Amino acid sequence: MADKLNKQDYQSGNESLITFGEEGQTLRKDDPRTKEYVNRLKKEKQERSIFEGMNLSDQREKDESFEDYKVRRKTNKVMLKMYQKMGKDQCWEMYPNGFKSALDAAAADWEKSQQPTIKDKEDATTV
Repeated sequence: MADKLNKQDYQSGNESLITFGEEGQTLRKDDPRTKEYVNRLKKEKQERSIFEGMNLSDQREKDESFEDYKVRRKTNKVMLKMYQKMGKDQCWEMYPNGFKSALDAAAADWEKSQQPTIKDKEDATTV
């Protein structure tokens, strides 16, 4: 009998997703607040650039060394090629915070790997 009640109460196409927190939205197809919320998210996503925070200029900055300038131009060239090859949507899937955060994380990992470990320090003192 419980199965009959559950099947009678269920209505197809009336899905809901309740989120908690600051946004606290009930996402239903017929809810106008949902449409406004989804439209606002789309607008925010369109306004954001995947290259946000990156200097894409071909001009060298005043306080930038020539070596840093060459590295920056090469990095920009690689990022632009990747963006053109994969497209906007796939880049956002791979790098949801943008290219700048991915480059910063890679630089931090590289610096961390370059720091000598305890074993390396012992080897250096015995030589």
